[in-house]
Amino acid sequence: MGGHYLQVLRRPGVAHVMVATLLGRLPMGMIGIAIVLKTSRETGSYAISGLASGAFVAGVAVSSPVLGRLADRRGRARVVVTAGAFSCAVVAATAEVPSHWTWLLLLSSLACGCSLPPAAAVGRSALGRLLVGDEREVAFAADATLGELVFIAGPAIVALLVFLLGPRAGLDGAAVAGLVGSLLLARAPGHGAVSSDGRQGSEQRLIGLGWLLACALTFLMACATVELAAVAFASGSRATPAGSLSLLAWGAGSFAGGLLLGTRSRQLDLALLAAISAASMALLWLARSPGVLAVLLFCSGATLAPMLGRLYGKVAALAPGERSSEVFGWLSGALSAGGALGTVLGGELVAHLSARTAFPLAAIPAACAAACAFASAHKVSATAASGEATRNEKLSSR
Repeated sequence: MGGHYLQVLRRPGVAHVMVATLLGRLPMGMIGIAIVLKTSRETGSYAISGLASGAFVAGVAVSSPVLGRLADRRGRARVVVTAGAFSCAVVAATAEVPSHWTWLLLLSSLACGCSLPPAAAVGRSALGRLLVGDEREVAFAADATLGELVFIAGPAIVALLVFLLGPRAGLDGAAVAGLVGSLLLARAPGHGAVSSDGRQGSEQRLIGLGWLLACALTFLMACATVELAAVAFASGSRATPAGSLSLLAWGAGSFAGGLLLGTRSRQLDLALLAAISAASMALLWLARSPGVLAVLLFCSGATLAPMLGRLYGKVAALAPGERSSEVFGWLSGALSAGGALGTVLGGELVAHLSARTAFPLAAIPAACAAACAFASAHKVSATAASGEATRNEKLSSR
């Protein structure tokens, strides 16, 4: 298990790319929860907190494909550094916006998302250039597993900063982390130009890729709903640092699942993993105390990293090489759009129903993700079968 990861990490440049990507993605795990903590403590409203956090993630969804395409065309290092510097200024400014100025808060949260550097897209594109075959699959599984550290360390760092320095310190910390991560990612290898690989003309591949993006969107919608409901369940009427720490159990479960199953990513069925996740989310309704919820979250999280690793590998297999940053930007956008929808949905469910009620309802978009993954696999399989039949006909005609 660990040997497969270590073997890939020893490949030239791979460890550098993974560490730089991890640091570059850290603000993604910090800004959303920092906005929730700041806004809910200043206004006492989870609905406003959900809208503000959702605006941030919506900004990421809109900007990720655009920045990914710019990175392919103008140079990855240049785009990452420029976006990182601008993002640092925007996030720091958002920390000073009074939460009761709702429209300004929403606009500044949206700007935070729009300016966030495309660290995930650029990093995964670099891994796709440095590795091939099974090693690339293992690398994506490792990336998904290590990515959980973003959502383990991010909320923990925010909680510590808020506890020590106040509700606005979480956003200030995210601003600094984003700038440092961007500078490190710009120096990572794997940013060289790649010629066309001839895959961009396949309509069937694009349809299969579209189903994978829909799978990503609906799955992250479910995850974001669970995240906000978990914070509300553990915190009560106002979000607290202790409430955000409840998400550590989910992230730890995902990390453990990635370590156990990640190197077997090619043997795992994406639709089955999504279906298991949907069932586990519905079971969170059984929690009657924060302690029980933490145990259930750990178990529910076990399929998250393996599923995302498999998803990245499938996207890489369908993406044209010369547009890989753009395609992974679309994937990041789909993930972020799902997160935005889920955050808003979670806020409304918690505000008008209850945190426990939100858990089984989150299973609905997760089940949709399973259906989308199945549709993508069916389309790609049909395409492969059609291509094989065409090749056989050509051979028989000779």
